[in-house]
Amino acid sequence: MLRLSSYAILSTRLENGGYALLNGLSGAMDIISEDLYNVLRGRQDSEDCQRVFFEDGFFPGELEKQFLERGHLVTVPHEAEREKLAATAGAMHERSSKSPSFTIVTDTECNYRCVYCFEKHLQHNHGEQTAMGLDKVPSIYRAIEEICGGNLHDRRIALYGGEPLNAKNRDVVFSIVETGQAKGFSFSAITNGHCLDTFLPLLGKGGIEEIQVTLDGPRHIHDRRRVALDQSSSYDRITANLRKLARETDTEIHVRVNADRENAGSLVALFADLEAQGLLGYPQRIIFYVSPVFGGDAPLGNTGVEDALEKLKGSYPALHVGSPQRYDGDAILHGLLEQAPYRLRSAYCGAATGSYIFLPDGTIASCLEALGKESNTIGRYSETGVTLGGEAHDQWRNRSAANIPQCLDCKYCLVCCGGCPVQALERHGSLYSPDCGGFPETFPAILADAAERFLSANQV
Repeated sequence: MLRLSSYAILSTRLENGGYALLNGLSGAMDIISEDLYNVLRGRQDSEDCQRVFFEDGFFPGELEKQFLERGHLVTVPHEAEREKLAATAGAMHERSSKSPSFTIVTDTECNYRCVYCFEKHLQHNHGEQTAMGLDKVPSIYRAIEEICGGNLHDRRIALYGGEPLNAKNRDVVFSIVETGQAKGFSFSAITNGHCLDTFLPLLGKGGIEEIQVTLDGPRHIHDRRRVALDQSSSYDRITANLRKLARETDTEIHVRVNADRENAGSLVALFADLEAQGLLGYPQRIIFYVSPVFGGDAPLGNTGVEDALEKLKGSYPALHVGSPQRYDGDAILHGLLEQAPYRLRSAYCGAATGSYIFLPDGTIASCLEALGKESNTIGRYSETGVTLGGEAHDQWRNRSAANIPQCLDCKYCLVCCGGCPVQALERHGSLYSPDCGGFPETFPAILADAAERFLSANQV
């Protein structure tokens, strides 16, 4: 008898009928009829979803053959399929671990005090030295060469903080970038944008090629949420620097706009001002993307935010305006358009595979969202070399879907990958606990949205 794959994922209903079917082990995606959906979902709901069997001849010959080839139907028991998934996840993880990424934190202190900052514990340092010294720069590059053994495919280094591009750290930033340029590296930076004019000589192709800054609304809202320590208008400083960069460099600029219940109603006014300043006139160079952010008391699909985003899209249709249903949907859509499997993965993020973050105090961390925490320290670097290892290192580097027992039986295993490891550690006390965060409830709508966009692109 044939069995429905234990990793068969069904979407919510598409607008014009039908459903998407994704296999969480093969990555195959198909759009199925409402009648077939009712059969599959009905059996998943009424039986053990790992033991949904179909008698011979239940499916028409061609459909049966197609579903067998694509992994939606299998001839082996769940336990064998589970073993295959574990082996697949292990191989994926090993492969991903061979592609390290590098980040340099030039300073854990910041010249802003954003109301929602998750790094506040790093900024109340009581006068301690937080900035990287010039002496650390050669040690970092020596460590990078040692870690990758000279076999580094992606020669891009990210700059991060605190605030990585703070004017007071001009000398060390110039040293990092100029030393890296001589070694064939290019750079990106996540910055508040306040001091960008100080670093103009470094910005552009071959230097800091890409930056990300954040705007939180028009001036009166932004300045209240992203507060500059020098008491100047952070909004005015950022937008002035963006205009300067657009005129004088070829750096690619990503402007993130967080949309929540406080600022969503002011987003049209924000973009009207940005348009008046000429900042919407560089669509290939300045990329704006608006993303909804929902706190614990504001569930996904908050109608106030969603309505505001729809209004914004109506006023500025060229903007990249996200929605909760699009977070992972782009990857699904890409697979559908390319007629390729959905790109499954073994780890939630690079922190569990090959992320190396160099901090000013000589430590190496794995996760950007847990800087300064001992549980995140995976090694040290100095003028004598690099040391990696220990319990924290092994815990982070071995955290994959293959090593979380509860995940192996879940159809979302290679899609969700156990969720965010930091959240798992904080909420459940272990990196090896899954933190689903409502993923099973939201992903079917994400899958449906991607299928809708595929059908629209193909005028189906």
